[in-house]
Amino acid sequence: MLTPPYHFSIVASSLLPSTHDASSTDTSRPSETLYRGSIPAARNLPFLKRLGLRTIVLLRKKPLKEHDVLLRWAKRHGVDVRWVKAEGMGEENLGMGRIEVGEVLKILLDTMAYPMYIADVDGISHTTLAVAALRKLQGWHITSIIDEIFRQVKSLSRP
Repeated sequence: MLTPPYHFSIVASSLLPSTHDASSTDTSRPSETLYRGSIPAARNLPFLKRLGLRTIVLLRKKPLKEHDVLLRWAKRHGVDVRWVKAEGMGEENLGMGRIEVGEVLKILLDTMAYPMYIADVDGISHTTLAVAALRKLQGWHITSIIDEIFRQVKSLSRP
């Protein structure tokens, strides 16, 4: 059974037509798709394999330990795992400063790293900040960015 990580969604995807069948595992033509969600558990790895990822960006306080199942899986499947420090969020603390957001944006802007999955502990908090910064760079109007943030945060209240 394929189980996506919590709060999994597509952030952006290329409009280029695919040269292969969706059920195929042929990744000769990489997708320019950016996904987001929570840090994957072992049960999510078969689902992630189907995405043909090149990069996973982890936004968390500490990097994963070498023996972590996600890191072992990524190594076996040729997926680059990048870690960016993200502290706990609070009422007056976004958990990431300008330097960390800049690091994330540098990774997100590298088209050779796609398809990519960006993840944090709950799939909402730090990924929402990173995606909002990306949207600003893409020239989105602030109202549209805020609307997207509210849709993501609202999904937290759903079971």
